[in-house]
Amino acid sequence: MKEFVELIKPMLPLYLFIGALYLIFLIYCIRDILKSNTMSRKSKVIWIIFVIVIQVIGPIIYLVIGKKETNEKLT
Repeated sequence: MKEFVELIKPMLPLYLFIGALYLIFLIYCIRDILKSNTMSRKSKVIWIIFVIVIQVIGPIIYLVIGKKETNEKLT
């Protein structure tokens, strides 16, 4: 265990930075889903579960597909 701690110690600031960026990205996606006026409640729940469970790829898929669907409904 001590070897692992010594191995990770130099990269810890980078890991914390990447983790903070991911958390901000996740919060942005969830907030965007909740604020959407064009999605039904069921769609919102499904998208939120999808974004949380499929961790890194889920938010990206939401921004590519989910935002596109909501924008199409507005026009």
